[in-house]
Amino acid sequence: MSSREAEIRVNMASEEVDITTHGPSAETIDLSDRDPTRMNQHVKVVFEEIFAEPHETLHSFDSIWITSHKTFTFTKTWCYRIATAVCAVPLSVLWGLHFACLACVTIWCCQPCVKSYQIELSCIRGFFQSLLDAIYRPCFQTLGFCCYNIRVQLRKNSDDEKMYI
Repeated sequence: MSSREAEIRVNMASEEVDITTHGPSAETIDLSDRDPTRMNQHVKVVFEEIFAEPHETLHSFDSIWITSHKTFTFTKTWCYRIATAVCAVPLSVLWGLHFACLACVTIWCCQPCVKSYQIELSCIRGFFQSLLDAIYRPCFQTLGFCCYNIRVQLRKNSDDEKMYI
């Protein structure tokens, strides 16, 4: 393989499929667990989370319940598959462009701008640090020395069981 090609190993159930792609490093794609970081747990929708018949007097016929379950699952699965077949590749291109542009702007615009402000504002930071050291720190240190030895003691009077400070 050339230096710009990478080998991707795909785990399909118990089989391993090798795919050669162009990329900077080798990766492993797990087709059984497609949400390893659990970022879309809130999207997990099953029949039992949507439909529930709470009491046996409110139950539909068993055949209706089973047919509804199968119909819901089949429709949800195939609508999702068709929608992803139509939208996944174009949207992945758009999101890839978006995040590439975002990374470019962050690296080449935002970070240099932040660094520039840090350099430019360092003299103002020094002025305010001197102001705090000269005026505010002595005042608050004095106040701290005045209050550091205050002790609060709680005790109960045995006569009426009230607490005194």
